[in-house]
Amino acid sequence: MARFEHLAVFVTALLGLLQVQQVAAGAWKDSMLHPVIIFPGFSYSRLRITVNATFAAPDIPDCRASTPTTFDFFYGFDPATIPFSEECIFRMLEPIYTNSSGALSNRFSPQPGVQVSLPYHGTTLCLGALPNGTTEWDSLISQFKARGLRDGETLRVACYDWRASPNVDLIPDQPLIPLVKSMIEDAYEKQNGTRVFLIGHSNGPVYAQHFLNQMDTAWKEKYVQGLIAYAGNWPGQGYFYSYFLAGLTIQPEYMGLNPATARSMATFPSTYSFAANPAIFTDENDIEIVRTSVRSYRVSDAKQLLIDAGYGTKELEFYDLFNGAVTPNEWPGVNVHEFFGTNLKTEVGTVYSVPASIGLESSGSLTRLGDMNQEDIVNDSTLELWQKAAAKAENCRFSATELDRVNHFQYLSQRTVIGITVRLMTVKRDVESVCEPGDDFNALLDQ
Repeated sequence: MARFEHLAVFVTALLGLLQVQQVAAGAWKDSMLHPVIIFPGFSYSRLRITVNATFAAPDIPDCRASTPTTFDFFYGFDPATIPFSEECIFRMLEPIYTNSSGALSNRFSPQPGVQVSLPYHGTTLCLGALPNGTTEWDSLISQFKARGLRDGETLRVACYDWRASPNVDLIPDQPLIPLVKSMIEDAYEKQNGTRVFLIGHSNGPVYAQHFLNQMDTAWKEKYVQGLIAYAGNWPGQGYFYSYFLAGLTIQPEYMGLNPATARSMATFPSTYSFAANPAIFTDENDIEIVRTSVRSYRVSDAKQLLIDAGYGTKELEFYDLFNGAVTPNEWPGVNVHEFFGTNLKTEVGTVYSVPASIGLESSGSLTRLGDMNQEDIVNDSTLELWQKAAAKAENCRFSATELDRVNHFQYLSQRTVIGITVRLMTVKRDVESVCEPGDDFNALLDQ
């Protein structure tokens, strides 16, 4: 972290402790919070799947529906409640791609006999829950509700299709940008013209930033107060390349590997968007992501890895279309605060005892320090890129909080994180504009 000492990094345990004591004591009970739009992390949004007898995958046992069947699929789903294997569900979710010159979203269609939708959109019910009924956002949501935010009104959740890259929609009648715009305007009105915070975890802030970059300055100045990112994954992760070979499972025990889903993961635009971006993972950061019996692959070898594994023209086209589709280089026009974890052993790649191919069992992991999910390069390069972007944006500010040895999946329940988040979201009556001098997170944290 030495190279980032010049950044506005607020991390002292004393600050967090004081803020949490204020929360616990109800010091802000009568203070109004800005409305909030939550952007969950990868696979934490419910996808509702309806499948009928038209769909069939003969190569997967029992992968067909004799009668129409509807179920929700997300990280932490209960396999006992769904009559299909995870491999079968991933096959249902594979979008069909038609190469054309039209808009990206128009090039995709669902599997025959499969309909995918986002249930309960805009409310906390759209968040995927573990079998015990809890979600990763519960601690923050309870604080928001205790301070007057109302579920579905001033407390909204922008659940999204986590198969999709931020720059493409796979559910035509639920396009992300118009839905989020409508939610923000509605929350603003319901809180008597109070600007809205966008907050997100992991991949979520990337979708939030892409949304902001589609809005004009006047709209953002009227409706948006700022962006709070918990481990924003703008540069992508080395470990995402493992999904092309060894697949993914999102069962509740652990978000790990499932070789049976590898080919399906290669049909999702998001797999490419959130794989480490070679434009950022350069020089000493060009880390090893896959090691096989034949050779080692670094981030700069990503396309060769796909070719050697047996992928073809479509997958290489997807890589060009979606990898690095959104980065912090373009400032979103609002103040940004980033939380990031450090100093935990983090998997960045996988090892195989055979040459690269699709559907492999991993025999080991490649690691370095990070937050147990995102490697240090993700967090360090995000900080560096945001600092450079903010320097080019008149009057806008970037600040950050380091979370030493905090697990990526525990950010949102940390007392320090909750305290700082609530403090930032407390309405300051003397604030005039989103990016005017004095209206920045640095000043708020100093108050």
